[in-house]
Amino acid sequence: MDMREALLDHYRNPHNYDESASLSATGTLSEASIDNHLCGHHICVRLVTEGDSIAYVSFYGEGCAVSIASASIMTKYLSGKSVSDITAAIEKARNAINGDDVNDDLLSLLQYVQEYPMRKKCAMMAWNGIQKCIGG
Repeated sequence: MDMREALLDHYRNPHNYDESASLSATGTLSEASIDNHLCGHHICVRLVTEGDSIAYVSFYGEGCAVSIASASIMTKYLSGKSVSDITAAIEKARNAINGDDVNDDLLSLLQYVQEYPMRKKCAMMAWNGIQKCIGG
């Protein structure tokens, strides 16, 4: 599967897309909403932490294929990681979106976005949301 098809798969079958208000994970809940008024996109990111561990990460909302796929990739990438890993993950995602090699098969999918500069903001929406969740 090429990069484009893999991104479309994350759009069509997003990981951790969850609109429900009830969470089965216990811990501290942080939630952030990000809007792109130019495109009409809205992404909400939820992060549940237990100490430094990410217990649950999800998203919901509406957006283009790039914004939904990037959010799906983000939640899959962060699952099982620690809160202290989030800032480095955001930087790796930003680098991938700008076309840099990040030595990670999942985040490398975001390199496809470099071909569409107008979609870089779309690709960063969920990542900006998770940054807000950790107080950044």
